Amino acid sequence: MSVTGFAGRRSLAAIAMLALLGACAADDVAAPGGTSTGAEITRSPLAAIADFLPGDFGGGGAAAPAVDDAAYAAEGVAGAMWLPSYSVPAPMRLVQDNGGDRTYSSPYGFDAAFDDGLLVGTRGLPDDLMGANVTQVAQAIRAGGGSAVRIHDRLDSLDRVVQERFDCEIVASGAEQIDLGGRMASLPRFTETCSSPTLVFENLYWLGANGEIAASRQFVTQTVAYLRFARF
Repeated sequence: MSVTGFAGRRSLAAIAMLALLGACAADDVAAPGGTSTGAEITRSPLAAIADFLPGDFGGGGAAAPAVDDAAYAAEGVAGAMWLPSYSVPAPMRLVQDNGGDRTYSSPYGFDAAFDDGLLVGTRGLPDDLMGANVTQVAQAIRAGGGSAVRIHDRLDSLDRVVQERFDCEIVASGAEQIDLGGRMASLPRFTETCSSPTLVFENLYWLGANGEIAASRQFVTQTVAYLRFARF
C-alpha cells in the first residue's frame, strides 16, 4: 500500500534524533505491557503518559519533548507513540483519518501512518519506512493467526526505493493486562514473527473489544528498530 497524508517534513527533532541514534545501539526486545501505576488521566497529557515508565512500556534515552498542553487539550490526545530504543513515551495527535487509514503526529518530530492499526509508513525519521503492504497480515490477525507475506519499501544509501519481502507467522499468545493511559485492560495478544534472508523481527499486537489494534510494538527499519503505539 502507498502511504499518503504525510507532511514530508524534517524537523529539528529529527536532526536531534540522528545524533541520538549515533550514541545509542540498543534494540527493543521486551514486550509492551507489564507493571502499571494505575494512575488516572487527570493531569496534563505528558504527565499522564509518563505513568507508563515503571513498566515495560517505558523507553530509554531521550527525555520527553516539551509539549504545548493547551494545544493538545484543544486538539485531543489520541494516545502515546514513541521509539523505545531512543525515547520515552510522548502524546500523539491524530492528524488525518480516512476510515481505517490514520496518520498520527509525535512531538518528537515524526509522523506515522497506520492501516487498521498496522504500521504502513513513517516520515521525519532518519531512516523511514517509506511504505508497506500488510494486507495478508491483517487477514491473518482477523483469522486468529496464520502465515502472511509483508512487503516493506525503504530508501537505500542512494535514496532509491527498494523493496524487501518478509515471510511471517502470526499466532495468538493469550490475554495480557496492559495499561492504556491509566486504564487497565486484559487484551488478547498476537505475535508476528517475520524473516527475510538478512533480517528477523517480531511485532506484537493487543486487540480491543472491537477487534481493532489498541496497542502494538511494530518494526520500522533496521536503524530505527521498533515503534510503540497505544490508543487511549
